[in-house]
Amino acid sequence: VETMRGVAEQGQYGAWISTLDEKYVESYNEKHDKKIDVQAFKDGKTVIALGDNDLNGSKLTFIGGEGRRVAAEIGGAMDYEDVDYVSSVSMVVGMPGMIMVSDNFVKQLGCDTCISTVTFDADEELEPQVKSQVEELCDEYLAGATYELDVRADILKGFEESMMGLNIIGNSISLFLLVIGMLNFINLMMTSIYSRRREFAVMQATGATNRQIRKLLSFEGLYYALITTVLVMLLGNGILLAEANMVPSVVDYAVFRYPVIPLTVLLGCIYILCLFIPFIVYRYSSRATITERLRDIEN
Repeated sequence: VETMRGVAEQGQYGAWISTLDEKYVESYNEKHDKKIDVQAFKDGKTVIALGDNDLNGSKLTFIGGEGRRVAAEIGGAMDYEDVDYVSSVSMVVGMPGMIMVSDNFVKQLGCDTCISTVTFDADEELEPQVKSQVEELCDEYLAGATYELDVRADILKGFEESMMGLNIIGNSISLFLLVIGMLNFINLMMTSIYSRRREFAVMQATGATNRQIRKLLSFEGLYYALITTVLVMLLGNGILLAEANMVPSVVDYAVFRYPVIPLTVLLGCIYILCLFIPFIVYRYSSRATITERLRDIEN
């Protein structure tokens, strides 16, 4: 403990501290059951740990300007999503990523301060104008310095471009699989019709018409379409439900929307293919007369 205390006094062990507006504390209290005493925080009696709930209730001693010491209790803990302007966090093991304090606490501590982050609220249509003005101010007052300017419109644009790329990749894979499935189905029907050509020829020789055979094949295609629908609604929806429950825990901004229209269009295409492909395949395979087909089969 004495060794750690000496390291802390030398400024080699600690965490970033940053002022926090009371509105964030009030917003936090509205969303969480465990409340933070806003007045105690405002008076500088308590501080808030960011990203570490285990230190709640601990008492810390802060060393400020001219060796001034200020004791305070950690009166609450926030997650990083509760504060939208955190730019740097401490990586020291055993310390919170950042300690949020009030303006009064900083005055008691008497240490040098600097502005690390400035947040602007602007209407969406005025964002380009505000961005231009902020860039001019930064170029004027921060000449030669490195700064980062994040604009909501630019972030959304980058996000939309990323999503567009993911959609293109996902849709391309889906289309590729659809084409493979369609080719497999065509091959299946061609093989089935070719292996049953003697059966069809005998049926026609005993009075069956082309229309009746095409109707029979269409019903077989409908049978395949119904099997596909059952598999999609049971197995496919099961996989989709599992992904809908898993993805938000990995990507917190993800919102699940059931693909009603794409699924309806896809099933419609499947029914059309399953109903008409057997008809088309049989039509091209039955151009010869019944006698010629029977003779070819016997040979």
